[in-house]
Parts: sequence; C-alpha cells; structure tokens
Amino acid sequence: MPPVSGKKTQKPEQSFWTKYTREVNIFFKRINRQEVLTYLVFVLIAAFFWVIQTASQENEAEYTIDFKVENQPSNIVFTTQIPEQFRVKIKDKNINLINYSYNNQLDSLAVDFNNYADANGNFRLSSAELQALLINELFSTTQITSVTPALIDARFAVAQGKVVPVVFSADISTAANYRSLAPQITPDSVLIHAPSAILDTITMIKTKYFEQHSCKDTLNLTMPLQLAVGVKSTPSRIKVMVPISRYVEKILNGLDINVTDVPNGLNLSVFPNKAAVSCLVDFSHYSEINAEDFFISVSYKSIKNAKQKTIPVDIISYAKPGLVDNIKLHTKEVEYIIEDVTNE
Repeated sequence: MPPVSGKKTQKPEQSFWTKYTREVNIFFKRINRQEVLTYLVFVLIAAFFWVIQTASQENEAEYTIDFKVENQPSNIVFTTQIPEQFRVKIKDKNINLINYSYNNQLDSLAVDFNNYADANGNFRLSSAELQALLINELFSTTQITSVTPALIDARFAVAQGKVVPVVFSADISTAANYRSLAPQITPDSVLIHAPSAILDTITMIKTKYFEQHSCKDTLNLTMPLQLAVGVKSTPSRIKVMVPISRYVEKILNGLDINVTDVPNGLNLSVFPNKAAVSCLVDFSHYSEINAEDFFISVSYKSIKNAKQKTIPVDIISYAKPGLVDNIKLHTKEVEYIIEDVTNE
C-alpha cells in the first residue's frame, strides 16, 4: 500500500467571468419565474394604457407646406413675389398628428392658376380659401388654428419671350494632380418670358452659384436658375456636368525641331535638332499622347544680328489640347549655322 502524501491538491483558480456567470445563474434559479412573468404582464398592460392615453390627448403642431401653382400659361409671369411655402398650425389628437407626419399628408398644396387669377392681373388667395383647401386633406377632428401668411396676393402680366444662353456660375477647384474641363450644360439655352421692359435687358441667365473645392470626381449637377421677379424660364432647372480627370506627368524626348521662315538661297541648321517636352496628361488618355502631337520650331526671323549665337525654340501647336496641360519645353534655345546655298 503506497504511502499517503501529506500535500493537498490545489484546485485551479477560477477566472472572473467564470465566477460571474455562476453567480448570475444562481440568482436566476432563485427567482420565481411565475412572479417574473406576472410582473412583466402588468408592465405591458401599464405601457399599453399609457400609449392609449397619450395618443388620445390633444396637442398642437406646426407644418411647413410647399405652395405650387398649376396650369399657369407659359406667357404669364408673376411680377411680384409669390411664397414658395407657408406655415399652418393645427390641433388634434397626438395619434392624428403623428399620422400627418408619417404619411406626408401636409407636404405640399397645389392650386389651379385659373381659379384664383382675374382679368386685372391679380392672383389672390385669402386665409379662408387656403384653409378650405387644406381642410380637404385633414381628418374631421383636426382644427386649423393659424395660417402664415394669412393672404397670398400677387400680380402677374402677359409677357413676351426669347431664347437666351445659360451661364454656369461656380467656383470649382480640384485636388492636386487633377484638372477640370469646360462644363457641359444641358440645355445650353432656355426660353424666358418677362415684361418687355425687363426682357430687353436680359442677354443671358446664370445658374444659382455653386462652390466646391478639392474635387476628384466628375460633377453631375441639377442647377436652378437665377430668375428675377417677373422672369419665367422654361425649363427652370438645367443639368451641368463638370468633367474632372486625374493628370500625370509625361516626358517626350526626341521631338524634331523644325526650321521656318528661311529666305530662299539660305539654309539654317540647328544644334541640337531634337528637343524634349514634359506635360500633364489625362491619365485615361496617357498612351494616346505622342511626340508627333507637338510641332516645335525655330524661326529665322528670331535672329536679330550676326552676333547672336542661339535662337529660341517655340511650341507652335499641339494636336490634342483637351488632354494635356502645363506643357513645358525643356530645350529652350539651340545654336545655329546659316549657309549660303545659292551657288549649289
């Protein structure tokens, strides 16, 4: 029989989370589940009655409503400002007020131009008429407490029309190594109507001012137009695309230097007769830019006197101006020799 050791075997120490989990389990085992279930039922019943009571209470809320005029003839323009929005305060049960907000019932109100315009150029809706139009969109229990403005009173006139170009009014800058090209406006002109005294002064229409900086992606915008009171445009919004591309540097070596404007009987030779050009190139068209796209030359006319040892090199043209930017000529001057070839 082996001897019994006097040392006690130590149990491994339990982690905090093990102890915590065990204590939680013991706590819930001690709870009477029937009592907990009963308690939760009473909480739900109390919450239900609280919701019912709150929903049935009356309250007041204010809504902002877009005002729209329909069936307005194309040659009719308002010569005084007409409100784009008005505010209405209503009183009803909370459940109905929540329903108005959830279903967007009070987002806009459209009125027929012909119903409120008279032969004298007046367009008028009183507070009572506005409320009568609104009441058709409301529950029978809803009360309208106020409408602001209380009266819509505007003047209109029969106007002449003409087509004018659209100008994109903007301040756009790009991030480093990016470039923006000319904006593409669709349509690039609009038909405007205005009283003759105003129409004669309009030569173009600007878009609302737009500003954005550090752009890296092409911009596709829908822009409203800047229209003075008494001017109507068809359409009233235009689309603008501003192409923005990434540009990278490209160096082109070995470009021929052409000689121009040499009088008959003379020959002008330059040294070196090749040049290098660097430029920023639209990344998506990088492979399309070649040395043949550039025409580099020296002109005999640039020689001012016999002591002049060099003549300047110029870039006369390049074939794809929309794809390159910031062109730099590395060879700016060359030496030259003039030979008389009349006897050859």
